[in-house]
Amino acid sequence: MVWEKIADKDGDGTGGFVTDSYGVKIFTMFLLYVINTTSNVQRIKPNSNSDEDYSWRGSNDVAADVTAVSQTVGMEITPTSTTPTFSVNYFMDGKSGLFNPKILVGFAVEQNTAGAGNIPSRRVSLGKTIATSRVSSLEIDPSAGNDTTGSNISELGTN
Repeated sequence: MVWEKIADKDGDGTGGFVTDSYGVKIFTMFLLYVINTTSNVQRIKPNSNSDEDYSWRGSNDVAADVTAVSQTVGMEITPTSTTPTFSVNYFMDGKSGLFNPKILVGFAVEQNTAGAGNIPSRRVSLGKTIATSRVSSLEIDPSAGNDTTGSNISELGTN
């Protein structure tokens, strides 16, 4: 199994990200660095699908889990934040009939207020989509505001 770079996109300050179509991969890993313009959370939508196909669970700083089912806005992958956030996310898109739904596991850290006396916030995210089409691009959307210039998504994939 050889991993290859399949996407790399910088934020332009006009919204979120949509990666260029990269062909179907069974496993993808994407690194997301976001400079937020307002308090928001980042959401992933494979293939920019806005059907009610998403369910997710998130845990912020080991607090009680937050859950959502039958969502159209995607799966939340970062904590609600006004400061820079970095996340590492793994996505499994199994072949039709072998593995459906598609599964997401993500780990994020948020800077919190600058200064040595402030501890970063963390989030663990788990999600799935029941969409039947194979994934060939990712859309990352902020819940509010825009991802500024300097934000980036880099994605690796393999079969």
